[in-house]
Amino acid sequence: MTHSVRAGKNTSSLYNNILAHHPLKPAGLFEGSKEKTTEIIYYDKFSIPEYCCTFLCKNSWNVFNIMQRLAKADSRFFVIERCLNDLKWLIDNAINFYRDGVKPSHPDLIRYKTWDDFVSEQHDTIVEDIHKMFEKGYGTNDFQKSLGKAEKIMAPDAYILGRIEDSKNMEFNNVLLMQDTLKLTNDSKEGKANLINHIYTGVSRAKEKLIIPGYIEDWVDEKLAPKRTD
Repeated sequence: MTHSVRAGKNTSSLYNNILAHHPLKPAGLFEGSKEKTTEIIYYDKFSIPEYCCTFLCKNSWNVFNIMQRLAKADSRFFVIERCLNDLKWLIDNAINFYRDGVKPSHPDLIRYKTWDDFVSEQHDTIVEDIHKMFEKGYGTNDFQKSLGKAEKIMAPDAYILGRIEDSKNMEFNNVLLMQDTLKLTNDSKEGKANLINHIYTGVSRAKEKLIIPGYIEDWVDEKLAPKRTD
């Protein structure tokens, strides 16, 4: 699909730069709607916007982190259903793994023998922050209280939380792409293709505002460009 009825024409350069690094070249250049303008906002340090937006993350750890911040601030928020199911599974597993050493079943945790083994391999400040929360006594009751503050129905005056994979075939007025989406864990051709698909899906959900890391295009050029063979 090379034409958009969702995003404005001004997004074409950004989208085409991302797609240009895909191993399978698109049939034609992407072209946004001439009748629309999608404001592109770049950020260096993440902060929660004062206006409602949809946070799209790579994984549920970041969704949990943002949910905690919104719940603490008594902000209205909604978690996309598919993400909500994964979030409950992950955090319940994590708490029981940390507290009682109960063997987890979630894919993010299942291969580790102990919670400390998991944390030591992540090199992720979000996971470190969650570990500190657990050390301070955060438990199942606290998690349930945060979940209890989530809206039951998606509303235009509430923040929306989800993973990029949960947002396929959806569109939102304002989208904030989290920095954790810009991580290449598989340097193979297939791994790069999957990540490009992932990033493109995230940025192309926005209609009115797209909020993205300021270094995204440089990062894509550096990490995802085909390797030279000469």
